[in-house]
Amino acid sequence: PAMLAPDPDTALSFAVPESWQEPAASDPGQDIAAYWQQLDDPLLSELVALSLMDNREIAARLDQARANLRRAEAGYWPTLSAGGTAARDIGDGARNGLPLSLGVDAAWELDLFGQISGGIAAARGDFVAQGYALVDLQRLIAGQAAIGTITARATAQQLAIAR
Repeated sequence: PAMLAPDPDTALSFAVPESWQEPAASDPGQDIAAYWQQLDDPLLSELVALSLMDNREIAARLDQARANLRRAEAGYWPTLSAGGTAARDIGDGARNGLPLSLGVDAAWELDLFGQISGGIAAARGDFVAQGYALVDLQRLIAGQAAIGTITARATAQQLAIAR
């Protein structure tokens, strides 16, 4: 038999004893992206910073996704194009003067069927995905640098104990 969820309007309410409650977190928004800094190791912090600075591929993809988003958003704006020509007759029967021809065209596409807004949504999703990929890669790089440094320090300690 299926269980029915209790109706919140008819549910009994009672106070939870103070001893059963957990204290509120001191800083719920604490950024753990720089977790290696909690180890208070200047060498580790320097190695992680160097590792993160040397990786530019994902950041370049993020910049490209940002440019694609801006290009997609430009679909809401009108487009303008201009052109011009100048001609000069040469020879015995040449006319004096310089005839010019200038032209300007403007076009604006309405988003009746959602093509522009769909393109913007796709570009925005790609931009967000590239941002997550960048953060994930940075955490992976920081983790590898931290593991390598901690392993090297632990090996040095074991060697000192063995001696």
